[in-house]
Amino acid sequence: MFSKVELLKEKLLDDIRTGRLKKSEPIPSRFSLMHRYSFSRGTVDRATMELSKEGFLYSRQGSGTFVADKHECSVINQVFLAGNYDLRTNADSETACLASKIQQHLPCYLYNINDIKTSLGKIARPGNAVVWQRPSYEQLMVMKYLASAGASQLLIGRTYADFDHVTTDAYDGIRNGLRWLMSKGCRKIAFITPGNIPDSPYIAERQIVFYETALELGIKVDMELVFKRSFSNFKADLDSVAAAIFKSGKKPDAVFSTYIPIAYPLMTIADSLGVRLGKDFWFLTFDYEQKLDGWKGVGMLKQLWEEMGDKAVEWVLRKGKNRRSEFKIKISPKLLKGD
Repeated sequence: MFSKVELLKEKLLDDIRTGRLKKSEPIPSRFSLMHRYSFSRGTVDRATMELSKEGFLYSRQGSGTFVADKHECSVINQVFLAGNYDLRTNADSETACLASKIQQHLPCYLYNINDIKTSLGKIARPGNAVVWQRPSYEQLMVMKYLASAGASQLLIGRTYADFDHVTTDAYDGIRNGLRWLMSKGCRKIAFITPGNIPDSPYIAERQIVFYETALELGIKVDMELVFKRSFSNFKADLDSVAAAIFKSGKKPDAVFSTYIPIAYPLMTIADSLGVRLGKDFWFLTFDYEQKLDGWKGVGMLKQLWEEMGDKAVEWVLRKGKNRRSEFKIKISPKLLKGD
């Protein structure tokens, strides 16, 4: 992922960050760095030159290269928005709207989330900020590199390590949703969830929240009504889940799904079997499916991405005044109830 120059910069920045190299102390000689890391003289020269340009090192004529005072209190002067969109279709409305809001306060440059790593030389420096929209685990190494270079970062819709973030409050949302189901007399609730993968840590979070909240509210979880599927073969998994829920002798009062793609197809199967929503069973899903908007018997936990974007703008303004302040916010999803 990184060039040899970027790898050497990362090693030196890590030594500075951890205190192995202290302010005003000389860094190892060019020859020592070449020998220690098996890099060429050209790689060492370019890495130290870029770190000097970025304010981490400085040179004294005839005396060597030294660690500079990293500008911890420098304000944010520009923002790079790492949008999760397809370049062929341009930025989606959510990304474009957020970029426009940030642009009202500071210069904002829009990048596809997968292209940030190709511009690290431009982005990885104090005074820059990166706002990530739903980054994947794949970007974590890039985030750590940017952090070591002094760039401020905010994650929208994800939580990794100790990075600032604004995301959905899964606990509050699921608790409100399950309480709604219970208000309809539902006590036997089926649970549909995809399998856990490192790239989507929110899946495990929602699973844990469901079990903890069910225990808290006195909902008995029947493991025969828990359907954990990979959905790699969507139709096969959909058919097996639908048959187990609607055709077996263990029909639940309600179904809660954290996998939004299954919501509409599952409801159409129920309708084709004559199973009536809002009478024979109730349905709750995490996320929003427009096709189910207004359906009686359907509840949806809609994530408030626009509000998260507004919080991201607040983060930019607050971080510009105090880069050391933490910013970790969770926003409860809106429960859309099909009563």
